[in-house]
Amino acid sequence: MADLKASISKGLTTINVKTSNFMKQNEINTYISTLENEIKDLKFQIGDMMYSAKANGTNCDEDVAKLLDTIQGKYALIDEQNKEKQELAEKEKQILGNAGAAAPAQAKYCTKCGHPNEMAYKFCEKCGNPLQ
Repeated sequence: MADLKASISKGLTTINVKTSNFMKQNEINTYISTLENEIKDLKFQIGDMMYSAKANGTNCDEDVAKLLDTIQGKYALIDEQNKEKQELAEKEKQILGNAGAAAPAQAKYCTKCGHPNEMAYKFCEKCGNPLQ
């Protein structure tokens, strides 16, 4: 009976941790997607600004520089979010007792779920996302 209780307790903990991490990762992925769309819009604005400046014979270097700084800031936020996803995956491994399954010495980290993959892999073994 104690084994059954322990098994049920472990199962519930696993479900709770995985559900929590899944929700947090989806939240992070949504935020990253929003940032990527904002970057795309900013790049479009830069192109439009450059075209208009060239057509009108004006200088827009200062405005372009501001937009480039904004884009850099958004890329930094994306990097932070990807690191947070990796930390979530590591915490999940620690909580669920999978800490022995360490990342390969050299690994490609998935940009979608943060899972470490062997360098030779073309797709993430956890979520199937193409690896760069």
